[in-house]
Amino acid sequence: MLIINGTLITNDNTLKVFPNGAISIEKNLIQDLGKTSDLLKKYPDKEIIDAEGKIVMPGLINSHMHLYSTFASGLIIKDKPPKNFIEILKKLWWKLDTILDEKGIYFSALLPLINCIKFGTTSIIDHHSSPSFISGSLNVIAEASTKIGIRTSLCYETTDRNGIRGADEGIKENLRFIQRCKKENNPMLSALFGLHANLTLSDKTLFKCIEAVDDLRCGFHIHLSEDKADEQNSNKKYNLSCTKRLNTFGILNEKTVTAHCVHISKDDMKLLRKSHTNVVHNPRSNMNNAVGTAKIIDWKKHNIKFGLGTDGISSSMWDEFKTGILIHKIVNQNPNIASSEIIEALFLNNPVIASKIFNQNVGKLKKNYLADIVILDYYPPTTLSDETLISHLLFGICNAPVDTTIINGKVLMRNKELLYIDEQQIATEAQSVAKTLIHKL
Repeated sequence: MLIINGTLITNDNTLKVFPNGAISIEKNLIQDLGKTSDLLKKYPDKEIIDAEGKIVMPGLINSHMHLYSTFASGLIIKDKPPKNFIEILKKLWWKLDTILDEKGIYFSALLPLINCIKFGTTSIIDHHSSPSFISGSLNVIAEASTKIGIRTSLCYETTDRNGIRGADEGIKENLRFIQRCKKENNPMLSALFGLHANLTLSDKTLFKCIEAVDDLRCGFHIHLSEDKADEQNSNKKYNLSCTKRLNTFGILNEKTVTAHCVHISKDDMKLLRKSHTNVVHNPRSNMNNAVGTAKIIDWKKHNIKFGLGTDGISSSMWDEFKTGILIHKIVNQNPNIASSEIIEALFLNNPVIASKIFNQNVGKLKKNYLADIVILDYYPPTTLSDETLISHLLFGICNAPVDTTIINGKVLMRNKELLYIDEQQIATEAQSVAKTLIHKL
């Protein structure tokens, strides 16, 4: 396959514009990049996709996602509205995940995965929970992601909130799926060891998790200091911050993903940086749950190279991008901050995180990187160059419709049409499944 006549945005450590560019794809990898005229001569027999001057860039990456949150849309909470984060967990999320069965897991995954294609998100790092259907749950999501074609890292949320048996089943499910991924070596699937949060994990359960992974050398995926309640619980029970507690168990490492980190201290930041732990910012979720705003400017000062995720609030990384930039300007009362930090998080750091998690080169337009590429309908009103790119990203490209999505070298959407998926039929079936599940509440 040969993409020609594109305005390439590469991100090989820096963001640059390559006008009238072309990309040669061989199987699932980027084989070559260069001028359209040169690559047409070099690869005369390849199938052509003419970008017609549109933006051609790496597919976006979502570094913290919850596919199972899909059925929260339209869900009516019958109790009094939650007043704080703990009540949000108890009245919404811990009720929703409990009713999920095999069909519920499958269909709640399909729709946001379809939206990933439509919004130009090609890889996600997901965090799953379904206490009534734990064993085999990650296989169900893997089936859905394989059907849709999204590159996916999965884990199961180990927690004590469903008793010892539930915690043990969560550990087993993580181990089973980690071992499956190691055996299959599928470029589209990866695994982490899932943990909910400090406040729902006892020392005994954390010890079990550490003993279970032993020589697997895997990373963990956990919510860290999302709300003040997490820090208060950890300090009261263990006389340690959440971050320091995780560090004592050896959970912090270069493949571990810590989501949120809203209430971490400067000492915590030093630990996260020293351990090369992946920190993920989720601005829209933090705003929606009113838990606070992460101190990303301090993170940057401590050399934490953080990524960006949606936390299941949607599949659109562009919306997360725009919100992340704006919220920090208003919180800090400074119009000159956050743009470069959020741009770096989405375009430079997320690919680094994903490459570690998937053990492959992901998220760049570069030779021998996985061919995860999107084409956007954007015709700039002013000159687009290396010098003006940031301004175009902030005020134009982020609003551009996705025309084409290619994942692992396969075209999944062309001219804004999904090629292999009947979205309407899946949505109709999902509504039927959701209706049955919600009656259980």
